[in-house]
Amino acid sequence: MTINEIKTKLRALLFADIVLTPAEKDYLRVLNAGSEDDLKWAILDNGGGERMWVYIKGESAVIKGFDHESELNQFSADEWDSEFFFRVFEGMPEELYSLFTEEERDETTFCLWTTDGGQSWTEHPQKADDDSGKTWLMGYLFNSPEELCEWAKNYYEDEFPISLAKTLFAGGTPTAEEIISAVPDCDAARVLEVFSKAD
Repeated sequence: MTINEIKTKLRALLFADIVLTPAEKDYLRVLNAGSEDDLKWAILDNGGGERMWVYIKGESAVIKGFDHESELNQFSADEWDSEFFFRVFEGMPEELYSLFTEEERDETTFCLWTTDGGQSWTEHPQKADDDSGKTWLMGYLFNSPEELCEWAKNYYEDEFPISLAKTLFAGGTPTAEEIISAVPDCDAARVLEVFSKAD
């Protein structure tokens, strides 16, 4: 998966999340994102003990996740294994490693990174019989508009219009008119304002 593909998938998820989460329940959004200088970031929290961080800086990116049910979760281990973190982060460029606080590094069950735009990724899987939450969490990076809409229907118990999803997956941003046409009771101005701050 290239960095550009990741950006597209995150934008689509973020937009759907803003549209389908009422303003008064903004704190329940599954994804928060933003940018600063050449750094783009997104933090996913499903409210069930799983979190995923995505940081993109130029041609480099890191995806780090935490699954509280994984055997690799050091907080629930019989004995804290400091070497686990050394193995997981071994070889990671300092510019990516330094993006995380020590507390965030402790919240890790899997981590992978790239320095060439996503043409190749580095990962040090720790246990063959423990997925570490990677499949589940990276599954939020949906491969198609249809996948995003199906997930939204199950997660929010509401419809995310396929027309908006297709625009996002094509790299565009739905206009206020398109949003209102697809979701008449949606506050399009709020959606676009919140989205623009994070995009």
